[in-house]
Amino acid sequence: MPRYAAKRRRTRRNRCHTGVHSSEPKIILPSSKFQYSSKACIQAVSKDRPSESLQLSSRTMFFHLQEVTSASDFSEIIKLEWRSYEDPYSPLLRLFFPIFGTDSEARAESLQESTDRQIKWHESDPSSHWIKVTDSSSGNIVGAANWNFFDENPYSTESDEECTWFKEGEDRKMANFLMGQFLTPRTTYMAKPHVCE
Repeated sequence: MPRYAAKRRRTRRNRCHTGVHSSEPKIILPSSKFQYSSKACIQAVSKDRPSESLQLSSRTMFFHLQEVTSASDFSEIIKLEWRSYEDPYSPLLRLFFPIFGTDSEARAESLQESTDRQIKWHESDPSSHWIKVTDSSSGNIVGAANWNFFDENPYSTESDEECTWFKEGEDRKMANFLMGQFLTPRTTYMAKPHVCE
């Protein structure tokens, strides 16, 4: 597993798609296109209950929260990930998921490669837990988050692995440099176990 990929996601902080970023576990509600009750009951999914699912009611939808157990969900999840980072646009998206070309075919190839890569990262990392939120009425995934739980310091050893999703040459050198800038704060402030007894 690429170390950069692991470091990118090695934090107790959740990565939320079509939702908000938070240091506390919670259900990630979808974008403002959906209405929901501010009084909805939210229950965290903890390491002790990784497979527990729950429902919360809203004025227009019922949401179902559960851990992702099938790779088939990733196609829908990664499309949501792209949408959430493209609107509003975040340049960080293209550091992890570059598009080599300008036509729709290049975009489709990049989306498929990023989906395959994230499945590989997840399946090869025991600390990785993907959580999905589905609309119970349609069965569609409307939000997701990736959690990594660490009993030990994940940054105890340095890595010389590269952003292999870029072709060798100047593009990869630049990506490696930018990735180093992105990860340095984490290796400084998160160099300890992320789960307390």
